Amino acid sequence: MESVEVAQRAGAAVLGHSLARRVIACQEAPGVAEPGGDHVEDRSVEIARDFLFEHANDYKAAHAGFRWPELENFNYALDWFDAELAQGESANRLALKIVGQDAAERSFADLLYYLGERNDRIALLRSREEGAGAIESPSETSARTTLLADLTDGLPRIVLAPIAAVRQQVMPRERFDSMRFELRTGDEAGWEDVQRRLFELGYERCDVVSAVGEYAVRGGIIDLFAATADAPVRVDFFGDRIESMREFAIESQRSSNVVDRLSIAPWIDRIDDATGTIFEYLPQNAVVVMEEPATIGAVAQALDDERARERHTLSTDESADSHLLERSDVAPMTLHETGERVAAYATLVLPGGIEPQGGQPWVPPTLESLVFESLPVEHFTRQISLFSE
Repeated sequence: MESVEVAQRAGAAVLGHSLARRVIACQEAPGVAEPGGDHVEDRSVEIARDFLFEHANDYKAAHAGFRWPELENFNYALDWFDAELAQGESANRLALKIVGQDAAERSFADLLYYLGERNDRIALLRSREEGAGAIESPSETSARTTLLADLTDGLPRIVLAPIAAVRQQVMPRERFDSMRFELRTGDEAGWEDVQRRLFELGYERCDVVSAVGEYAVRGGIIDLFAATADAPVRVDFFGDRIESMREFAIESQRSSNVVDRLSIAPWIDRIDDATGTIFEYLPQNAVVVMEEPATIGAVAQALDDERARERHTLSTDESADSHLLERSDVAPMTLHETGERVAAYATLVLPGGIEPQGGQPWVPPTLESLVFESLPVEHFTRQISLFSE
């Protein structure tokens, strides 16, 4: 029953689909000019927005009383459900929204713009490059590791996740959390112990730190660019004791701001002897949103076909590196396995226009269906007579 109630509350929020951009447009141009030159304020967007917030927990009232604002400059770029979950009463609940790759990138960019200073409540789960010979950017690895650390600490409120990233294996949450550690000024951290732990976490030792995920050792100093840090840090030891820590610039290598503590998360987010999924990092009261399951399934099938072709090519190539073959053996979750994990959470499914009769077999069974209708606003071609009608 709780899942139905959660879906109803989410449904009430979805009812105001894409109103966020209207609110912005209304703030930028809050009125229209009549033929005589008088400026008439139009608060229809604000009224619709406030109505939805007021009835966010009452689907029936929201469905019966909602009225669309009649504005010409409508923009469907942002989903209201995303914005609703990032603020208001729903802000304490984490949501994982599973979509296609392009939709995830677009929604993430829109939310960064709309939420402004509150955009730390959203995150994008980036998929790991697993193709043969693929070289992943350190910034991509850092973003994914930072998200896992933030989820462990319960920080994000909305996670936008393409299906490719959702199906990939990650380090089990308990293992990830147990491997994290923190350095503090004045601690007896141990000169050799810190270097050993950095190596075990997958950090690469180099002569000079030039990217995230690297560390360098010289004299009694360890330069480190931790996975979740905004800048590299110079850790100055006296024996086994940390004397000081300062940020430094990669370009000039000059120290700057003093740092009291430095959190260090694993640089590798997957280990061979233990595998986990992103669902292990979600709290029990999380909401999972799946947008257009048929599209998600089609994308997943295309990725599986591409992976099978690559695996076949490598297996028939006698000169192929054995490491590449082993890497291609790490299969992602199947759609059915993904569906089983999704079913453990309150789930809201937003079907698209190409859903087959009876739905997708891997999608959790429906407990209650809610019908929404969204029609495009007529183009008024700047004619006030049509607008007033």
